[in-house]
Amino acid sequence: MTEYAGFRWVVFFMAEYAAMFAVSGLGAILFLGGWNGPVPIADLLGLRYDVGPLAGLAGNLLGTVNFIFKCFLGVTCMIWLRWTLPRLRVDQVMSLCLKYFIPLATVMLAGCMLWQYSMPGGMLPGVGLGQHEATYADRQPGTQSSGKALPDASSLPDNPLRHPTGSNGVPISDSAVPDVPPYQTATSDNP
Repeated sequence: MTEYAGFRWVVFFMAEYAAMFAVSGLGAILFLGGWNGPVPIADLLGLRYDVGPLAGLAGNLLGTVNFIFKCFLGVTCMIWLRWTLPRLRVDQVMSLCLKYFIPLATVMLAGCMLWQYSMPGGMLPGVGLGQHEATYADRQPGTQSSGKALPDASSLPDNPLRHPTGSNGVPISDSAVPDVPPYQTATSDNP
């Protein structure tokens, strides 16, 4: 029996679409930014957990809707291609992959390696990930946060929420902090 009827057919049919949705989700995470949009709408609207728990939940919901939209866009593209292009035989697909796609992928990998080797700092020095860590303290009123790239943590602006200071204003080093068990608090009464 080659044909299924009723519920078995529905299970096979829906499994195929579930696999398409899973591949689209993986593509959305790897190549389309996952739950982030091209414009950080959640941050612009103030939908973050540091504003409030409901605002953070609304930001997460917006990210989920964005991710599902990208998945549906991927499934739509897959269905559109399946309806538009003629069906290829397996030997044609293997020939296409072995003759064209693998050499193309190898050339692109070599190009990326040469690109990274020739420009180790990137095209625009000082711009990129890890140059400036935005923290909760940077968003506090009355603190100064520079928009330029900061090379290391020693040049960060003095912020009492980031750098605890003693009574004389000198930053507390790790060696000056008393060894206190986690269930106690450091007070002036402790030796």
